[in-house]
Amino acid sequence: MNVLLLAAVVNGLAACAAFREPTYGEQIEDEGMALREVGAQWSKGESLVEKGEERIRSGQERIREGERMVEEGREMTREGTELMRDSKLRYEQGGGDSAY
Repeated sequence: MNVLLLAAVVNGLAACAAFREPTYGEQIEDEGMALREVGAQWSKGESLVEKGEERIRSGQERIREGERMVEEGREMTREGTELMRDSKLRYEQGGGDSAY
């Protein structure tokens, strides 16, 4: 029984001896690691913001180009419709080639 009691006391003392407050240097190292993680996260966020802003600019430029192309298409359609209307009127007025 004494041996068991002695073993329990030794184990308890060993557990207490294993836990200690970190030294000031260890605390600074831990804080430094945490700051590195925060800095890395900030840098990643900053990079994503830059890439996102570039995509927005690129998308807006594509929209402007698309709007320009749509307007060109509308103008071509108007012009083509006028040509078709004018040619139909000429044909109906007998201005077409009557070789057929």
